[in-house]
Order: sequence, then C-alpha cells, then structure tokens
Amino acid sequence: MPELSIVFVNYHSTPYLIKCLQSLEKSTFTDYEVIIIDNNSLNSPFLPTKGLLSLPGRMRVIQSKRNLGYGRALNLGIGLAEGRFIACANPDIFFFPDTLEKLIEFLLANKDTGCVAPQIFSPDNQPQPSARRFPVFSSIFFARRSFLARAFKNSKGREDFLYLKSEKEKAPLAVDSVIGTFVIFRRQALNDVGGFSEAFFLYAEDLDICYRLQQKGWRRFLIPAAKIIHYTGRSRKTNWRFADYHRLKSLAIFYGRYSSFRRFPSLTFLLFFFYFTLTQFLDLFDIREERL
Repeated sequence: MPELSIVFVNYHSTPYLIKCLQSLEKSTFTDYEVIIIDNNSLNSPFLPTKGLLSLPGRMRVIQSKRNLGYGRALNLGIGLAEGRFIACANPDIFFFPDTLEKLIEFLLANKDTGCVAPQIFSPDNQPQPSARRFPVFSSIFFARRSFLARAFKNSKGREDFLYLKSEKEKAPLAVDSVIGTFVIFRRQALNDVGGFSEAFFLYAEDLDICYRLQQKGWRRFLIPAAKIIHYTGRSRKTNWRFADYHRLKSLAIFYGRYSSFRRFPSLTFLLFFFYFTLTQFLDLFDIREERL
C-alpha cells in the first residue's frame, strides 16, 4: 500500500496534466500512486500512451462518460485510493522535487493536522493566494476576483482575508482554509467529514471541507517551504461563463450553509447579483486582454 494517493481531476487540461506528471517523476518522495479521474475531456484518450508508466507508483486513469463536477470526481478517486494520505490535485500544476516530501513530513509529525497545502506561485514566480479565511458577511468584497479586490489590491482587508505575504513566513502557518489547487489530507480526517460535498459542482468545495474539518477538530496548515507552480485558469479561459456561473452558485451555497447571509435572503440575492454582474464585466475585459 502506498503512503500517498494523488487524485487528479482532469477536464480539457491533458497537456498540462502530462507536464505535471513529468514533474512528479522527479520528486524525492516516491511512495505514491496516481489516480486520474477524467471528466469527459475531448483530448483524454491518449493519456496512458504518453510514456508516463515510468512513474514510481501505479497510475490509474478512470474515464467518465460525463462531467461529474470537481467534488464528485474527487470522491470517486478517494474511493479508489489506497494511501495513508490522500492528495487532491488540479492538473495544471508543477511540483518541485521536495514538495511532497515537506508536506508529508509535516503530516507525520503533527497528528492533529487534517490537511496541508503548499505555497502557490505563478509561472513567473509571483506568489499566489494559497489560503483564505472563512467568509463572513463582508468577505464578498475581499475575495480574489471581487471588483473591490481588483481595484484595491493592497487593501488590509484583502491581505488579511487571503493570507497574503504567506510566502515570507518561515514556519508552517495555521489557516482557516487552504486553496484547493493541491491539498494533502489525512485519510482519517477525510473519513471523519465524509469526503467532499457533492453539492458544489465547481469551486468552494475546499472552503466547505476545511470548515467541516474545523468542526471535527482537525487543524489546517499552509507550508510556505513547500512550493508548487499553478498555471491558473487555463481551462477557465475557454469556459469562463460556465466557470463564473458555478463559482457564484457554489459561493451562494456556502454562504447559505454557514454564514450570516442566510438570515437575509433578499439582501443576499441582491448582493450576489451585483457581485456577479460586475465580475462578469471585469472578466470579459481580462479575457480579452489575455487573448491580445
């Protein structure tokens, strides 16, 4: 049985997934298996033929006939996993050789930790938000893609909400919620909370599971010394309306479950409508600029 099972959910990101697995081949930690859940990608059939069988552990590819959504696909992979620890991973990431080793080392030394995540960097080596606080009523204005956060990138509220400057920390950082780009969970912790909620088709499932881990007494840590590169939003560029719809829907589900928003349903609707309209407008300009 492997020490670590790594579950990738792939959707139209096969070229990035192949590069990710190639970086995994160079890892100093080798006691792992790879499970790929493909959500009916157009370019996935050639995955097993790309010379990836040189990975130290086993690799299994599960081809879904439809898009299951992120949380449900992860649960499918978790059900197949045999590792003592289970990682959930986006396909568009790049591992450094010591990434896994540092994360597993912390989990082995801290039995009360339910999950750990690395510090995320962009391809140009700029630090990216890697954790966030549990949202309260005002958090909608400080979220990563909110209109105010874009206008006031150096605001104290944004810095506090997204744990900005975490890359400068030398010690592991206890956080409310890690960003779900790459997270390693203790199997017992996942069992305690029953895996990912399938109410979230895409986005906010990381917030939800971290909130439930907290309720069960499990701690969550960001490990700045462990690093990954994330090619952020590569699949989102071609499906941005679909992605933004589910991002809004998932946030509404989360706020409705846990925050004070549920006390004010009419105000909640108006705020989210306003938020969605402005972010759609800004996203349109962002995507047009990226295509130029």
